[in-house]
Amino acid sequence: MRGLGEGSGPGQGTGAVEGDRDLEDRVGDSSIPGSQDPGIHISGPQVHDGQSSGSHATLDYKALDVLDWKLLHEITDDALRPLEDMAQDLGCAVSEVRERLGRLRQLGIVREIRARLDPAAMGFPVLAYLMVRMVQNADNYDVVRDMFSEIDQVEEAHSLSGQFDWLVKVRARTMQDLRQVITRRFSIVPGFVRAETLMVLDTACERVNIEAACHPPDPRLASPDHEAGAH
Repeated sequence: MRGLGEGSGPGQGTGAVEGDRDLEDRVGDSSIPGSQDPGIHISGPQVHDGQSSGSHATLDYKALDVLDWKLLHEITDDALRPLEDMAQDLGCAVSEVRERLGRLRQLGIVREIRARLDPAAMGFPVLAYLMVRMVQNADNYDVVRDMFSEIDQVEEAHSLSGQFDWLVKVRARTMQDLRQVITRRFSIVPGFVRAETLMVLDTACERVNIEAACHPPDPRLASPDHEAGAH
């Protein structure tokens, strides 16, 4: 794991310290928040194409009930809260919170919990999105994918449809640093043609929008009786 030493980028290794410590005692495995260690980093089964790579259940949000959704809201708001406080807010026993959190990890719903740092406070105030055009094929796609993930300053990299092939989110210390990332790192990626740089001037919000997911649609709205009554 890349640590906080020289060369660490803002997206990798900037405060996520791996370990489980007292979580083993509290939950029975390293999947559950609740540790008071602010540097905790817990990884669960990774999810690709809607499937969990773990040996547990298949990812299926439809298996969640109202209490599960409320619990997701609790841990996305503050994953370091004691389980006792979560249980009190949810009106259930601590053992049920622990059990449900374990099941959410097994389902692949909770993939990982990590510290979220302020990039600007750590000296990475420059944020840009790069629209990258590549000449890529089945032979070099995986190489390109791996190389983007290994560039320290890259926070996100997404393969796209349309006229551009990749959308890459980059944080840098200075404009010169950003230029060097493009000219020295991106230029050696196989098939690289050019990158259109979009500089971020301001950020209104930056989060996984769990708020919408925490309010699943009322099943009555999808019923035939409701649709018939709407006409």
